[in-house]
Amino acid sequence: MRKKRNRKALEPARAMPALRHSIEGQDFNINASEVVNWLMAQESIKLDVFNLCREAGLIVFNPDTHTWSGTTAPETPNKDI
Repeated sequence: MRKKRNRKALEPARAMPALRHSIEGQDFNINASEVVNWLMAQESIKLDVFNLCREAGLIVFNPDTHTWSGTTAPETPNKDI
């Protein structure tokens, strides 16, 4: 059984107002989700997502270039992001 982690940084989600995650009758679009947009506007949640990816070894820091990248990303940073 997986250990349940209480991530304090996610606590602002408890105060989220009523928002839509999808619009009835339309194809789902994660970028149009009011819920996701509200959550990602919370600084502590952004930081927690970053730390979660870092702790899981999904992203790594390159001290030579002072950039972060995914572990399977090409060496050159994506300047479009």
